[in-house]
Amino acid sequence: MSVEVREKPISDGRLSLYLQIYVRGQKPKKEFLGIYVLAKPKTAVQREENTKQRAIADLKASERKLQLSQNGGIIHSKSSLTIAEYCRDIGKDKKAKKTQANWKETADHLDKAGIGSIQLSSLTVQDCQAFRAYFTNGKLAQSSQAKYFGLFRTAIRDAHLANFIKIGLHDRVSSIARGNATKEFLRQHELDTLFSTPVRSQVTRKAFLFSCLTGMRHSDIRALKWSNVHDLPDGNCELRYEMVKTGKDHILPIGTQVRQVLGDRKKPGDKALPDTPCIQTVNYTIHRWRARAGIPKKITFHSGRHTFATLALSNGVPLKVVSDYLGHSSITQTEVYARLLEDERDRYVGRVNLTVPIKSPEKG
Repeated sequence: MSVEVREKPISDGRLSLYLQIYVRGQKPKKEFLGIYVLAKPKTAVQREENTKQRAIADLKASERKLQLSQNGGIIHSKSSLTIAEYCRDIGKDKKAKKTQANWKETADHLDKAGIGSIQLSSLTVQDCQAFRAYFTNGKLAQSSQAKYFGLFRTAIRDAHLANFIKIGLHDRVSSIARGNATKEFLRQHELDTLFSTPVRSQVTRKAFLFSCLTGMRHSDIRALKWSNVHDLPDGNCELRYEMVKTGKDHILPIGTQVRQVLGDRKKPGDKALPDTPCIQTVNYTIHRWRARAGIPKKITFHSGRHTFATLALSNGVPLKVVSDYLGHSSITQTEVYARLLEDERDRYVGRVNLTVPIKSPEKG
């Protein structure tokens, strides 16, 4: 059994140091340390720093060899993973494609931040804080910062519970607040105005109308097939499909007007709303469409989902029912739309007034 320090060239003239582990009867294993040196140091300071980092790598090699000897030469696959590899592995176990993508993107951000190649057992509080600073000093939207860093904290918490990380790092670094994300939606008169305004792309118009009337996401509308559309004997209709974002089965009752949007039934494998453009294209079309309609709001395709939720609530549909329509896992997710309506209410304070002086007339 042997543990050797090796080096791999990376960007900016640097070398990434890693451990090459040889155990009889097993395939050689690489474990990256998250330690970097300059390939060609030019100054005395740089050479001194290289010497220091190589000494740290040698120390880690000795510690790893001792650990392996105590474990009888067994290489624990999870504890020897890098933090980026660990996040990617978590994503691979998820069913929903969107969740898989979120975990992969978290791992990609770890690599961009320069700490993705650090082995789980070597991760420190300083590494976690550096990853947090990577987000807070960057240009990502705050909601995205919170999402990716939240997944990272989940990963290191689970790794700690599984004893792959010896200390509870997740308790020693604070989360990133999501902030108050703006959810633009159309009021009833704005919705009517928009759909009374001509638009060149009829497939975009049809798909966005369907979203406004059902709350469905763009990804689900593009994936919807006629096999998911079930016309019932009583004249009603249900959409039964698997949500692309969550991977959960969903049943969505729709009214007769919404069913008319789909038109005549086609073959089971045909798309119910064929030729719906990609999200970038529909958003560009909607941007020009709403400007032509004179609506001063930043509307995207996803605003159709917000529009459905707020109009349903304003028309007396119970919060729990709206939550079920949207496929939310918790009613807390839906409550944000109720708060949106409260915010709208505040805009109209003082709009109802008398048209005569409020001072009481003197007694005659």
